[in-house]
Amino acid sequence: MLLTKALKDFIEYHEIDNQSRYTLRNYHRYVGPFVEWLASEHGITDTNGLDVMHLRGWMSYLQKTPNKRGKLYGDSTVHLWGVSILAFCHWLEQEGIISESVTSRFKLPRTEEKFIPTFTAEEVQKLFDACDDCKGCAPSVRKALTARNRAMLAILIDAGIRLSECLVTLSGFFMSTSQSIESVLLR
Repeated sequence: MLLTKALKDFIEYHEIDNQSRYTLRNYHRYVGPFVEWLASEHGITDTNGLDVMHLRGWMSYLQKTPNKRGKLYGDSTVHLWGVSILAFCHWLEQEGIISESVTSRFKLPRTEEKFIPTFTAEEVQKLFDACDDCKGCAPSVRKALTARNRAMLAILIDAGIRLSECLVTLSGFFMSTSQSIESVLLR
């Protein structure tokens, strides 16, 4: 089977399985270039030509080739590409499209565990104290806004949501209190 046809069938299989748009987009984004790379670098257009060395070669290529911004891909990005390629190859094996397993001897590249700094107890207290800053508000409005802001903050902190994941929520939160995270934490 042609790799381009196999990719189309793979995407269709996941569409029928009601995979999220995000998952389908990632399969297009990460498996499509792999199929193109196989054709341009190795002349492989058929699934029968796929070998574990090609998977390793693709990972090596990604680690050494700059992205559109001229920087090398990070470990976690290369790992994500690898996960998508593995899913595609597992599907090829499960569907009987390829007879020999190419995934059994393939390992994903290791990723560096990154330390994600968290708020200190003092910083958390400062954030909660900032929830009560509604100058010029009527007492009933101040009480309601303070309760709302504290509830939102508690959810964000308890869930461990990163700032980049909740920027819209936090910007609205701090706009209502006329403060920024930095101004609260630097007090």
